Amino acid sequence: SGNAVGVVVATGMKSETGKIAKMTEETDIIITPLQKEMRLLARQLTIAVVIIGVALFFIGIAQNFTIYLSLVYALGIAMALVPQALPAQVTVALSTGSKRLADRNAVVKNLPSVETLGSTTVICTDKTGTLTKNEMTVRLVWFNGKKYQITGLGYEPKGVIKDNEGKTLTQEQIDEIEVMMDTATMASNAEIHKPDAEHDIWYPIGDPTEAALITMSTKLGTRSPIEDEENPEIQEFPFDSKRKRMSSVRKFANEVALTVKGSTNGVLSVSKYIYKNGKEKLITEDDKELIKTVSEQYSEDGLRVLAIARRDLKPQKNEYKMEEVEKDLSFLGLVAMIDPAKEGVKEAIKEACEAGIRIIMITGDHA
Repeated sequence: SGNAVGVVVATGMKSETGKIAKMTEETDIIITPLQKEMRLLARQLTIAVVIIGVALFFIGIAQNFTIYLSLVYALGIAMALVPQALPAQVTVALSTGSKRLADRNAVVKNLPSVETLGSTTVICTDKTGTLTKNEMTVRLVWFNGKKYQITGLGYEPKGVIKDNEGKTLTQEQIDEIEVMMDTATMASNAEIHKPDAEHDIWYPIGDPTEAALITMSTKLGTRSPIEDEENPEIQEFPFDSKRKRMSSVRKFANEVALTVKGSTNGVLSVSKYIYKNGKEKLITEDDKELIKTVSEQYSEDGLRVLAIARRDLKPQKNEYKMEEVEKDLSFLGLVAMIDPAKEGVKEAIKEACEAGIRIIMITGDHA
């Protein structure tokens, strides 16, 4: 992910995406389990019929039948042994299965695939957008050694923040956390919008994870509607899988600050300080262990965890260099978000497991 300027060198089927599309059109014909069984049955029947036919022919000769009668007798019995109605019966059975699937909104174009589906033992499924709604929502926050809960689902900025005892925070308490909320949103470029003619609910433009951070801050009233205009982005260092973080250089009034978000280890590795009780203090190994423990607890609960940090910079005319500014950060806290499951997913997975099917969820949340 990130931003870049590209030069178009190929389009359509000549592009890399087009080459992949062409490869999918040239798929090999795969024999289904049913077709394999039918071929095996046909082979075994053929061998059995030939053996029985030859045996009956010689039995007829031994009974003083003419060669003609013995041959007719053997061929008649052999023909009677062939299940001529089997193909029709298989077609009817598959058609019935196809209709039952169609009644459940699953259209089958190839009849043998009905039987193949019945032979499934493992299902590998994507998580985001398939099992889940792809509506990231911040549910938990860890700041200044304390845990907080945020209510509400989706991108509608409706909800409150509560302490670990379930009490709603006062405005004074929210103001204490504002430094972390502002940093999280300033390290994001997404937007959230009200329902319109094309959308029935609040919807994001941009990365869903960043939109969740924007929603969180908007819920608590710590984000201005013109936040990006008030604190313009000077420079951005996009996320990459090696650093496991992204950062944005922002202008705050007459000051400049680096706002950072990323994986817990990715942010801790460049953090020198930690924000405690309104002040920056040197981060200790005990602090790091506590942060990692909290992060692991959130991850074990199925939440996506992001670490938030910042650093004050000196204004300069030249561009900032990533390796020079992404260090000596002040660690602020953690945000944990959930992507709610779609309706019916839990029941579908339960039925699949009861049918002996193994479910493998493919996700990059902990990459």
